[in-house]
This record gives sequence, structure tokens and C-alpha cells, in this order.
Amino acid sequence: MSGLLVLADSVGRELQRLLPTQRKTQRVNLALVVATMLDVRSATLMDLAAGLPRPVERIDMRFQWIWRVVMNPLIKPDDVIAPFATERMALMAEQGEPLVLPGSNQDQPAPPDADAGTAHRPAGIAGGLARRRDARGHRLRGPEGLARREPSPGCRPRPRSA
Repeated sequence: MSGLLVLADSVGRELQRLLPTQRKTQRVNLALVVATMLDVRSATLMDLAAGLPRPVERIDMRFQWIWRVVMNPLIKPDDVIAPFATERMALMAEQGEPLVLPGSNQDQPAPPDADAGTAHRPAGIAGGLARRRDARGHRLRGPEGLARREPSPGCRPRPRSA
């Protein structure tokens, strides 16, 4: 058995432990995709297809298989990641590690080598139009997705070049 298949088996066992109600085929397929991602160290479809250990006649059949696994409506990403995230956050809390959430760096000072003329904040926080996102982080389309962002306190917009 190759190292990738051993890794996929290990991921599959962990998925079974944390998601006992998930169908076996979904679990096995998802474990193989995750193990391939870890092996090729990439999430691009081209790299995944090249590294996927599935015997096929044509490479496009690997693309199709990956697409079916990733787009399977029965595999809910939030349901899959929740037990892993909960377990990791509990472990961090036990060890006293700080939990840094995305977007929580607003109160941190700029790095020492920061240029005084630029704002060191995530893109778009200095003001302007931004896209609203739904609960899962997907962009909302149409006019309801547009929102006017107010500048963060203490954040100067970058000067526009003429």
C-alpha cells in the first residue's frame, strides 16, 4: 500500500470517528481527496488530478471524479469541518493558546518596517464598496451584495495616484 493510501485510510478513520453518520462512500472519497491535497501540497484541480491514485484511462476522468466529490450536495463542508474545528479549539483552550479569528487583527499595531503612507489593514477596510457575504462566506450577487464600508478607526486610506 502506498504512503498516500495509508494517509487516506488514516483520514478516513478520523472522519469515521468524528462523523459516524456519514456514508462510507462519501467518507472514503473525501479522505482520498484530502490525502491527495496533503500529498501534492496544493488545492488546484490540475495538481490533484495528477496526484490522485485512481486507475483511469484518461486524465479528464480524474477531473470528473474530483469534481463529483467536491460538488456532492450530500457532503456539507460546514458539517465536515465543525467537529475538527471544535476539537482543535478545545485543545487550544486546554493548553492556554490564544485563538485568533480572521479579521481580529484590527487592534494590532502596524509592523515596525511599515511605510507611514500606507494602511496596514485587510483589503477594503479603508472604505469604499465591498461585497457582502452570506453566512458561509460566499459573495452575494446583485445590488443587495453591495455595501458601503466605513473606514476603520485610525485607518487612513491610501493616497490615490493620479
